[in-house]
Amino acid sequence: MKRLLALLLAMLVLFCACAQRPGSATQSAGPSTAPAVPSVPEEPVRPDFGLYAPNSAVELQTKGAVKYFPLTDTDYYAVEPMNDGLLLFSGEDVTTLTLLREDADPVSVELDCYIDVDHITVRICQDGLYYYHASNCEIVHLGPSLREIARVSMPEYINATPALSSDGRLAYYFNDDSLRCFDLSTGISRLLRVSTFQIQQLWGLHFDDSVLKCFVFDGEKSEYQFVSTATGELLASYDVCPEIETDGDRYFAEYLDRDELLNLFGTRGEKPQCFQFPQISATVSLLLALNGAVAHETDEYGTDLYYYDFERGTQSSAAWLSGADVPLHVTADPTSGFIWLLAHDRTDNNQALYCWDPQLSQTGDETCYVTPYYTSLEPDEAGLAQIAETAKALGEQYGVRIRVWEDAQEVQPSDYSFEAEYQVPLYEKYLPMLETALSAYPEGFLQKLGKSSTNGMLTIALVRGIHSYDELSNLATVSGVQFWNDGCVYIAVDLNQNIGENLYHEIFHVIDSYVLARSNAYDNWEDLNPEGFQYDYNYINNQFREDYQYLEGENRAFIDMYSMSFPGEDRARVMEYAMMSGNDAFFESDTMQAKLQMICKGIRAAFGLKKYTEPLLWEQYLKA
Repeated sequence: MKRLLALLLAMLVLFCACAQRPGSATQSAGPSTAPAVPSVPEEPVRPDFGLYAPNSAVELQTKGAVKYFPLTDTDYYAVEPMNDGLLLFSGEDVTTLTLLREDADPVSVELDCYIDVDHITVRICQDGLYYYHASNCEIVHLGPSLREIARVSMPEYINATPALSSDGRLAYYFNDDSLRCFDLSTGISRLLRVSTFQIQQLWGLHFDDSVLKCFVFDGEKSEYQFVSTATGELLASYDVCPEIETDGDRYFAEYLDRDELLNLFGTRGEKPQCFQFPQISATVSLLLALNGAVAHETDEYGTDLYYYDFERGTQSSAAWLSGADVPLHVTADPTSGFIWLLAHDRTDNNQALYCWDPQLSQTGDETCYVTPYYTSLEPDEAGLAQIAETAKALGEQYGVRIRVWEDAQEVQPSDYSFEAEYQVPLYEKYLPMLETALSAYPEGFLQKLGKSSTNGMLTIALVRGIHSYDELSNLATVSGVQFWNDGCVYIAVDLNQNIGENLYHEIFHVIDSYVLARSNAYDNWEDLNPEGFQYDYNYINNQFREDYQYLEGENRAFIDMYSMSFPGEDRARVMEYAMMSGNDAFFESDTMQAKLQMICKGIRAAFGLKKYTEPLLWEQYLKA
């Protein structure tokens, strides 16, 4: 599977090179002969639409930045600007369109189907509204006043919904054996490329309609394909792909890098940057037409709005909508710069439109929320150097050595490959968790554990991924592994939210070896298992095990199915769960109590802790 970070960079640069729009400028037109005359832009006037309620509580609280438009119906779900008016969408099974225009009565039209304004089958443009009617397999064109202009049937059977061009005049679609482009005005269907996948769907149309995003599945493997609308050329294909939105040359992509959400934005062909929205719990609505976004948070009293300017990287404006529930739809008019929000007003118990002029509620906040986009090839070297120093100090505190970034990758054993973690925010998030886990062991315990190592110290490698070369007996990817290399003892754990329990598990494998070498406490371990039970002694075979009767109530003899793979994994699982809170139910049975007692006695005997009076964390579930 290709790495998402490298993928996005390659994809955007590729689009810039391969998907140039016809007629785009390639050279300068030369200097202008007339000097530029500065002009003072006129402040746009917000429309009335006959619905505006002056001097509302919201308008007064925001000092005129937000105007309030109460609505009579309660089933609106979207709002979009259309020419000099505003188009409202309402209904559930079918859609009713309501066009609001200045100095004119509203116009309403009920469709005989439901349409999603944010879908690729719906387009609003200067000529009106185009939408795909799935039941009739036709494209409907409504003019600027919502009068039906035309209904154009698709030229043939299509096996998935089409993607309409931004002007509504072209429809891209799949049939059984090809990807095609249908011109509504001429009725001509043009072959773009041969395509015969079992499942093939259109998922997006990007960069001024120059690139199609397709999803295909051949019965075994799925992938995302990016195709040129001009030539049908396959520009790129990927196993996985982040969601991407575009407007002209601007793009925004949001995806999880492990469990760190990255918001990437920029201009086609240029390296992305990251935008860090400070409101972690906020919902973000992209407004790429304005080159910005609105983040909104709702509580019982109303909704906070924050407008972010991508060009400057700042939170340029903020407003408070008293009584407003979670916005159902957020959109922007690129001509005026106004932001329209559709929400339920809990104060008046009705739906309402809110028209926000960000220019009238500027925050003056100059904090920049843009950070560089780091990858494994271009990491934050200064940040990683600081992380290495933090990890070194943490290791010295607990008598271990902690390896990070490429330093961790260097110690991989012959049967596993390590993927180096390069994201500084992940280290910053999980190093405190690692410290909490290390502090759970008695003073001097980990130092003693590492003395059998050639270098006299237990080494912990923090990595991004652990992958096995032995596909016959080992799992392809694991969250932790313990191994010896040149006489030194190592633990590698995946840097994620489960780092504590993974560390407990892998450290116990070292503890297990230490106890077995110094005590006979585990000699009768298998006598504690149910009669006739046998371990798998193979991780692959263990995946097909179904002995659920050993995991229930008084009959519980194991933590989980994985515990039945090897005796060492059984004990490591017991220790892992014994060190975490909230696991009382796993240690209720007599068998689980016996296993926990045997482990605890073995550790005390091997580590000389028989007279240790302080409570040991892993003994918290012992009944006796």
